[in-house]
Amino acid sequence: MSPPRRRGARALAAALLLALALWPGLALAGPAGEGGLGFALLVVRSQAEAEQAWRPLLVRLSAWLGVAVEPHWYSDYAGAVWAMRTGRDQFGHFGNKAAIEAVDKAGGRVFAAPAGPRGPSVYHSVLVVRRDARFASLEALLAGAGGVTLALGDPNSTSGTVVPRQTLFHPRGIEPRERFLRVTAGTHPDNLAAVEAGRVDAALVSSKAVEALARARPERAAALRELWRSPPIPADPLLWRDDLASPLKSSVRAFFLQLGRPAPGKSPATLAAERAELARLDLAESDHPDQGGFIAADDRYLLPVRRLDLLESRWRLTHGPAVGAAEAVDTRLAEIDRRLADLDSLPAGADPAGGRRRE
Repeated sequence: MSPPRRRGARALAAALLLALALWPGLALAGPAGEGGLGFALLVVRSQAEAEQAWRPLLVRLSAWLGVAVEPHWYSDYAGAVWAMRTGRDQFGHFGNKAAIEAVDKAGGRVFAAPAGPRGPSVYHSVLVVRRDARFASLEALLAGAGGVTLALGDPNSTSGTVVPRQTLFHPRGIEPRERFLRVTAGTHPDNLAAVEAGRVDAALVSSKAVEALARARPERAAALRELWRSPPIPADPLLWRDDLASPLKSSVRAFFLQLGRPAPGKSPATLAAERAELARLDLAESDHPDQGGFIAADDRYLLPVRRLDLLESRWRLTHGPAVGAAEAVDTRLAEIDRRLADLDSLPAGADPAGGRRRE
């Protein structure tokens, strides 16, 4: 880094520290009560592996900002949303369904998303069984569902629950808890381990979790077999609290957008290290080593999953047990249909939140 660039970085860090000190209502939650910024992360593989992958990047972000950034790990989606709502965490990496909850209920906003070779990166929900399972196909598994134990994800898991319900089960008229012998819920790593050990017959998990297992323990991944794969799902976005100071937002976004990309003053060694860190996070394109990383995004990124979430709510009202007077159900259905129509009628570039601040 040239001397002028170092002076500029120091000046920016000082300005950010001042802004953080003066910004009203900004909770700085760090280790042992020390000042810092919290970064919410969900455990979608083993925490040891996830921490090994994320910590170098957050150390790099801390150096960029001049402020300590501390990862906080959550085994469930509700905990991560709560942490953003209360100000324990100012940023986070959320699944799409949890991101919707954070936007609607915790003052969160999408600011970046993983990049693929032709735009946002995608992944899939996959149904896996043991390689030696008695089911030769998805149809065979569904035909024998009355004797099958199935593991779903957290209720707020996009790939573990929301997407498979809307694209696998509901189009076939299936309510999993009514059709299968037993239905459990767990994290992606736990569900993969449950299938491998024979505690459940099948599980719905993220394709990213399967890919991570194949890299870390290829012999374990080889013991599994995929029976179904969903349409593409937008990869998990990055969120920040909307009440953060603008200079901090600008610097955080600039950091993520330049990761893994050449920039003035960035050495080849630094670029290579960044790309290696992105690869550990499944954010580097193996076929396009010069791509990957993050692109700018906003709340419109969540529109595809918002639609699925509303359709899921509608299904539960029309197919689930009685939830109240018929008039109340009709009112709730009308509200869901109105919101679906609003999503369909959004002009290009419109923000689905309409610029309104949420609770």
